[in-house]
Amino acid sequence: MTDNKKNASENEAKKTISINSVEKKLIGTWKLNYSSYLPIKLPNFSGDYKDLTLNLDSNRNAIFYLDNFKDSTAKYEWRAESSEITFQNGDVVSSSEILNLNDSLLTFIIIKVVEDTLNFRKL
Repeated sequence: MTDNKKNASENEAKKTISINSVEKKLIGTWKLNYSSYLPIKLPNFSGDYKDLTLNLDSNRNAIFYLDNFKDSTAKYEWRAESSEITFQNGDVVSSSEILNLNDSLLTFIIIKVVEDTLNFRKL
């Protein structure tokens, strides 16, 4: 293996580890702490909301519980990279910059009509 191929392979392995660690931190249920803009508008989903709970599972299903009602949901597929979480609903994909992520806090920007910063705490 040439040095260039070896370095490329090592870089790809590091990226995979980084992605997996981000996804591991994201999996779980998150309760909205703060939104910079109310009402909240979600990509490719009608309605305005005052509160959200977000569940991200290991099968890449993202469920937003709208105004925290269990029977009122917005469903997306999700994936994560080192500094970005992407939500997809049908053909519409919304990439959101992760501003902060640790074991108990998630902050990201979601873009719809306006740029909205959402801050969640892990339940």
